Amino acid sequence: MVFQNKNYGGAYIKSNRSTQYNIQADEVEDATLSEAPSPSANFTPPPVNITQHQTAVSFDLKTKYTIESNNKHYGVTVSNYELPASYTYYAAPKLRKKAFLLAKTSGWQQYNLIPGKTNFFFENTFVGSSILNLSGAQDTLDISLGIDDNIIIERKRVKDFCKAYAIGSDKKEEIGIEITVTNNKNTSVELLVEDQIPVSGNNKISVDLLNAKKADHDLNSGKLTWKLKLKPGESKKLRFGYSIKYPKGMQINL
Repeated sequence: MVFQNKNYGGAYIKSNRSTQYNIQADEVEDATLSEAPSPSANFTPPPVNITQHQTAVSFDLKTKYTIESNNKHYGVTVSNYELPASYTYYAAPKLRKKAFLLAKTSGWQQYNLIPGKTNFFFENTFVGSSILNLSGAQDTLDISLGIDDNIIIERKRVKDFCKAYAIGSDKKEEIGIEITVTNNKNTSVELLVEDQIPVSGNNKISVDLLNAKKADHDLNSGKLTWKLKLKPGESKKLRFGYSIKYPKGMQINL
């Protein structure tokens, strides 16, 4: 996996096979400059002094560069690091029925990464742009590499498990949800699936989880989490249900 950070021109991470991180200067000054920097396994970084200040990091190049006055952006790679990374897929079908490929890397704090607009490359192919946000990052930095259309996800209500009935002065509704995940890739994948049941903020409304096999349930957020391993061509169905009880005269949005 490779990413290119645009604050200093570009940054690359290439992982699993080998991981490299390059920071580039957009407008610097006599060596060869490239208009469209790309990840290179044979890159040898020029001499550069990296200084850590209290609130910033400076990169002082010892090599001078000549920039043509043609109103184009130029970049030069000034540093190269190798970082370990692992890959997993993430999906939240309630919000979007797509699977996103995530690269997870640890030990990133020592490399002076810079938050900002970032271009991502996977297996030397450009896969998209995003913002590298380091403000909330923990020991492991998660980097999204975009959607993989070979992971098919469907989410629907199961009519046989949806019903409503009266209990005295209250009304109770039961909702059943089915998520189907299919791996159309020719390799096995790990997939983290998250969904959610409602959380009541009114003591007149109660919400109960009826079933959610092999899912972790967070009571405070209502979040349900499944960790799956899918073989090539394999499909799995995730079913869960919940009930909502509320006064008959109350209007709620399910």
